[in-house]
Amino acid sequence: MKNGYIIGIDSGTSMVKAALFDLNGNEICVAANATPVEEPRFGWSEFDMDTDWAMVAKTTRDLFAKSGVDNSQILAVGLGGKGVGLCFLDKDCKPARKGILWNDARCASMTKEWLESGKML
Repeated sequence: MKNGYIIGIDSGTSMVKAALFDLNGNEICVAANATPVEEPRFGWSEFDMDTDWAMVAKTTRDLFAKSGVDNSQILAVGLGGKGVGLCFLDKDCKPARKGILWNDARCASMTKEWLESGKML
């Protein structure tokens, strides 16, 4: 079997976690960093996509520093994100505004009205 490692990265709602595994599935090392959730209004839940990306990069660097593994030994990377949410990008694929998280409630009244109308698919 080839020697090497696999990294799993989860950019969740409140933190980014990265874990390093050997090819037998044994956890070697974990690194994590908090990511801020912004609440500009009651019921809103947003995040800055540039900050999120910077924290993914920092957490990955922290993982390498903590483990002592060289990045040339990485054979695969698995990524997980914020779950259901919304990120708008401009024509240059740059963030057009803050991302909207899964737990944002700004459309709760519209959702309730839609459900009560019986016009669901």
